[in-house]
Amino acid sequence: MKRNMKTRLFSGLIALCMLLTFLPTTAFAADGDVAQVGDKTYATLDQAVEEAPEGSTITLLQDCELTKGFNKTLTFTGNGKITIDRQLTSNGEGWMCFGLNDPSRVLTFDGAGVSVEWTSDGTSPWLMLSLSGTLNVTNGAELTFKFDSRTTGARNAIYMNAGSEINVTDGSTFQILGVGTEGNAGQGIQLDAAGTANVNVTGGSKFLIDGTNRGYVNSPTIYVEDSTFAIQNCTSNASNGGKFTAINSQITFENNNGHGLSASNVTIENSVLNCNNNAYYGITYSGDMTMDETSVINANENGYGYTGGGLRAYGVSTVEAKAEINILNNVRNGMENYGTFNIAEGAKFTVTGNDEPSTNGGGIYNGGRLVLPSTAVIMNNSAHQTGGGICNAGTVTIPVGVKLYNNHAGTAGDDLYNRNGANATLTDVGDMWVLDDCDHLIDGWYDDAADARWEAHAETEDGNHIEEFTDFSEETGLATVSGLTSLKAAHGKDPIDKTSFPGLDKVIVTEEGDKKEDTAAAGDTVDFKLTSNVPDDLLNYIKPEEADDPEVVNTLANVPVEDRGEYKLTFHDDMNDMFIDPTNFVVKVGDDELIQPDQYTINYEPAQHEDGTTCDFEITVDLVNLYEMGAIDDEDIANATPITVTYTATLSKEATAGSYQNTAWVTYPDGETEKSIVKVNTYKIDVFKYDQTNEEKGLEGAKFEFYQKDGEGNPINVVELTSDANGHIILDGLDAGVYYLKETEAPEGYVCSNEELTITIPDQADASNVVTVKFANSPVPHTGGTGTMLFTVGGMGILAAAGAVMIVPRKFRKKEEC
Repeated sequence: MKRNMKTRLFSGLIALCMLLTFLPTTAFAADGDVAQVGDKTYATLDQAVEEAPEGSTITLLQDCELTKGFNKTLTFTGNGKITIDRQLTSNGEGWMCFGLNDPSRVLTFDGAGVSVEWTSDGTSPWLMLSLSGTLNVTNGAELTFKFDSRTTGARNAIYMNAGSEINVTDGSTFQILGVGTEGNAGQGIQLDAAGTANVNVTGGSKFLIDGTNRGYVNSPTIYVEDSTFAIQNCTSNASNGGKFTAINSQITFENNNGHGLSASNVTIENSVLNCNNNAYYGITYSGDMTMDETSVINANENGYGYTGGGLRAYGVSTVEAKAEINILNNVRNGMENYGTFNIAEGAKFTVTGNDEPSTNGGGIYNGGRLVLPSTAVIMNNSAHQTGGGICNAGTVTIPVGVKLYNNHAGTAGDDLYNRNGANATLTDVGDMWVLDDCDHLIDGWYDDAADARWEAHAETEDGNHIEEFTDFSEETGLATVSGLTSLKAAHGKDPIDKTSFPGLDKVIVTEEGDKKEDTAAAGDTVDFKLTSNVPDDLLNYIKPEEADDPEVVNTLANVPVEDRGEYKLTFHDDMNDMFIDPTNFVVKVGDDELIQPDQYTINYEPAQHEDGTTCDFEITVDLVNLYEMGAIDDEDIANATPITVTYTATLSKEATAGSYQNTAWVTYPDGETEKSIVKVNTYKIDVFKYDQTNEEKGLEGAKFEFYQKDGEGNPINVVELTSDANGHIILDGLDAGVYYLKETEAPEGYVCSNEELTITIPDQADASNVVTVKFANSPVPHTGGTGTMLFTVGGMGILAAAGAVMIVPRKFRKKEEC
C-alpha cells in the first residue's frame, strides 16, 4: 500500500512537469523581466540588445528603458513602451550611429503594442540619431522624438546619410516634437547630401514634425500615401527641397516661420494640401507640379515675413479639371509663376484678398506662361505698384467667364498690368459685375495708366479719365495686347447703380449662421435660403396713375406704357440629384412681409433653359403685383429690400461620401444673375481589419462597436459592426463629427485590441471625403523556437516514462492479487 501511494505521487509529479513544458517560455520569466530574445528573457533591455544576435527580434514584455546605443539589425515587437531619456552612443561617437559600417542594417519597431519615446536633454551633442540604414515604424507602432533644441548650434533629431530611409507604414506614428523655446536651433531631419535619402509614409500612418527650427533639410524624397503628413510651428523653413508626392492623403505645412512646402517636383493625387500661415511662401517648387482632378490646394495667409506669398511656381504645372486651388489673404503676392502653369477648364481657381505691400501683382505676378480656366476668380487683391489683380510679364490667357475685377494697384492697372513685350489675351467684362469703388455696375475695360488713372466721379468733368478699351475681335470676342497696357474693369460716365437690377445669393441655413458649405448625413434635412432684392428698375414697369410716364430711373430704358404692369422675378434652383423632396417654402419681402402661396407660383417641371440647363423647381413672383397690393413700397425700391425664399430639402438615404453641389440663379425682364453655388458634404469611413503579420490579409469576423459620446463622455448611438470576408467595414453617408471605434471581439485565432480609436470627420478625411482606418490584429502567440522544442521533446519523453510508471503498479497489483 505504501509503495502504491509513492508510485502515484511520483507519477503525478512527472505529469505536472510534463504540463509545464507546454507553457510558453515567458511563463518562466521572472516578474521583473522586460524583454525576450528567442527563449531567453532579460531583466533589462540594454542586456537584451547587447546579447541579441544580428537580425534578432526582441519581444517587449513590459515598459522598459534603453540607455545604450547599438548598430545591428534588430526588430522590436511585443507590448511595451521604450523610454530613452538620454543621448545614446555607438561606434565610438557621441551619438547613436545606426548602419554606419553596414548601411543595409534595418531597425524596426513593429506592432501596435510598441511605443518609443526618445528625449534629448538640451545639452547633448549635435544630433540624436545618425541614420545610415533603414528605420521602420510599422503595424501601429509609435516612435516619438522629444527634441530639446534650446542650445545653440546646428543640431538634429535625425541626421540621414546617403541611402538611408525612414518608412512609417500600416497605421503607425512617427513624431519629432520640439520642446525648447530658447534658440530653437535644431533641425527635425537633416540630410548629409541633398536628395540622397527617402521618407515614406503609407497605409493610414501619421507623420508629424512640430516645433523644431526647420522641419527637414537638404531635399529628402517624400512619399505619402493613404496617410497624414504635417510639418508645423517651425521657427524657420518647414522644408527644404526634394521631390514630394501625396496620394490619397492629408498634407499640412502650417504656422512655420519660413517656407511651408519647399520642393523640387510636386505630385498631388486625391489629396488635400494645406499650406497656410507661413512667414514666406506657402508653397514654392523649382521643378514640375501635377495635380489631379480630385485634389485641393489651400495656400492662404502666408508671406508675413520679408518675402513670400501664397504659391511660387517654376517648371511645368498641370492642374486637371475639377481640381481646386485656393490662394487667399496672403501678405504679398497670391501667386508667382515663372514657368508654364496650365489650369484645365473646369478646375476651380480662386485668388482673392492678397496684398502685395511693396511691388507688383497682388493677386498674380506672371513671369512665365499662365492659362486660366473660365471659372477663375481674381478679386479684391491689391499691389503697392502695378497690377493689383494680375501683373503680366509673360503670357497670360484670360478666357470668358473669368472674374477679374475689384482689384487695386497704387501706380497703374488695378486689374491688369501688361508689361512691354508681354502678351495678354482677355475677354470683355462679365454681366452684373459691381464696382466696389462706387457700387455701380461695371460695363467694360478702361485705361488705368500710371499718368491717367481711371476716374468717373471727379468733382468736375475735366477731372475724369474715361477711356474705354474696345479692341475685341467680333469673331472670337477676345483681345490680345502685347505692349504696355493698364486696365481696370469699370464704367463710363453714366453709371448704373447695382440695385438697379436683382441679385441672387444662395446659402445653407445652420444654427451657427449662414454658410456656403456645410455637412450632413444621408437622410438629414438641410435648410436653404435664396436672397434677391427689390430692384430700382421696377419703377419702369409700374403703370402710371396718370397718362404721363413716371420719371425714368437712372439711364435705364423706358418701358412703353402698354408693356408695363408685370415684373416677373423667377428663382431657379438646380439641386443635386441626391437632394429630394423640397418643401416648407416661405417667401418674404424684408423680414416681415410674408408672401402668401397664392401670390407666387412654383413649377416643379420647368422647361429647359436656353443654355441647355434645367432646374428642379422655379418660384415666380410678380413684383408689380406685390407693389400694387402694398407688399412692396417705394422705400423697398429705394433700399433694395431683400426678397427671400427659404425651403427644406432632404439628402437622400442613398447618398454616399461626396460633395453635393446646389446651384441657384434669378431671371428678370431681359436679364439673369450669375449663379450662386453651395455645397453639402457627406463622408465615409472605411475600416480595414488585417493580420498584423501580413498587411494584405483582411480578417473576417472582427466585431466592433461604433458610437459617439454625450457631454459626459458616455457612448451614444452605438452600432455593432462585423468585418466582411475582405476585412472591411464601410460606414457611408456620415455627417461631420467625432466618432469612436472599439473592437469587442477578434477573429478566431487573433488577439482582441482594447484600443478606442477616435475618428474626427472631416479633419481625417481625404479629398474624396473618405476616412481610411487600418486596424491590425496580432495572431494569438504560438510557443516555438529551438529551446522550446527541446523542452517539448523532453516533456514528451517524461510523459512516456510517467505512463510506463503508472502501468507498472497495475501489473504488480495483479500479481499480488493472484
